[in-house]
Amino acid sequence: MKPKTTKKSLSPRNDLSKRKKLEELIAKQGVSRTATFEHLLGAGVDLWEDDRDFKSFLDTVKAVRQEKG
Repeated sequence: MKPKTTKKSLSPRNDLSKRKKLEELIAKQGVSRTATFEHLLGAGVDLWEDDRDFKSFLDTVKAVRQEKG
């Protein structure tokens, strides 16, 4: 005989009515909101010297992820 399945009660973590709004989290953490997507997009522009350096980084990330499986 199959056991009955019951609905999981929502934990506070999953209860959407108890989640804070973004503005509340910003105020609580004392951080500021980034103004534009363009600002974020250009934030890493100087991380790599050239495209080859960036490709090497991506290859390393892929290799590590494959090792961890």
